Amino acid sequence: MTSVDAKWLLYDGGMRKGLRTGRGWLEMAKQDSRRTDLELVDSVKRLYYGAVLARQLHRGRKDTLARMKPR
Repeated sequence: MTSVDAKWLLYDGGMRKGLRTGRGWLEMAKQDSRRTDLELVDSVKRLYYGAVLARQLHRGRKDTLARMKPR
């Protein structure tokens, strides 16, 4: 006796066509690399502007404390 458990994919979103052409993997790797570059740029921008904001807040705090000192 034998048994078979078969499943048929109804929708693959174009995955099989991409596998048949062979260029799908290359395009996927290119997009992944591009996404990584964009994430890196975004992280650097956020860190830079965070440092700028921290410097401005520090200056504002120093100015406020200087004005509050009794003369």
